[in-house]
Amino acid sequence: MTPAYHTKHFSDTAKLNKLCKILTPAGSRFYDPATIGIHNDFYMYASVLEPGKTVSHRINLNLKAEDGSLPRSLYVHVANKGGEVIVRTVGGAQKEQKTTLQPGDGAFVKDVRSGEEIVMESTGKKNVEFVVFDLANTN
Repeated sequence: MTPAYHTKHFSDTAKLNKLCKILTPAGSRFYDPATIGIHNDFYMYASVLEPGKTVSHRINLNLKAEDGSLPRSLYVHVANKGGEVIVRTVGGAQKEQKTTLQPGDGAFVKDVRSGEEIVMESTGKKNVEFVVFDLANTN
């Protein structure tokens, strides 16, 4: 593929107390023209959560198996200083798990299936800014 470079601004207002979609798979039926297209089965979201607020994310469909049979992975990374977020899996094949992330921390949630839900809750005293990567498993 020919290399390409794109920039797009996503304001803090667009991310406040919700997941703002940043990247979507170009050339697929899931491509969102309001985002930056990427030539991979990969989605990126960003959020700025106020203390006590939550957002949830439903795992996307693995493009190699539209019947939902192939798993995906999720990665959450806390970007700012001062905030903290609890990442919690809800239902699905895995039993419920909960992890607290502080500034600079990241966590993988592996082998999740399309439609399963992950909840992020701000538990610090300041707004927490984080990114979420929803990607096809590589193995």
